[in-house]
Amino acid sequence: MNTLPALFEERMRKLLPEESEAFFAALQTEPPVSIRLNPGKPVPISRLFPDEQIGLPVSWCESAYYLKSRPVFTLDPCLHSGTYYVQEASSMFLYHIRTNTTGSSGKSIGSVCRSRWQIYPDRFPAFLRQPFGS
Repeated sequence: MNTLPALFEERMRKLLPEESEAFFAALQTEPPVSIRLNPGKPVPISRLFPDEQIGLPVSWCESAYYLKSRPVFTLDPCLHSGTYYVQEASSMFLYHIRTNTTGSSGKSIGSVCRSRWQIYPDRFPAFLRQPFGS
């Protein structure tokens, strides 16, 4: 069990008077582990992880799954080859927004974030580079 700094606990109790205990309890739990399969390298999840380690699918992102335990990812050549990515499930919600947005503005999420995209074009997933509604 991690010990939190007293000043931090005091501030959080003031900010979250009714929810602070639940907040502190959440900080002491293991975070969920989720992965996202690379659609450009289609491999069934059952070939990457044993069945007893595969949890539920992430409901808002196809080809994403929770794992029941955290493996040593750095020892897995499939991770290093880009077959799957370790990604927190809440950050996958952008995929849901992107795939369920209709419109004909011709703008992509990447174009809205143009400055970062121009600096790091390889760090934007392909689905973000496509115009909305396509």
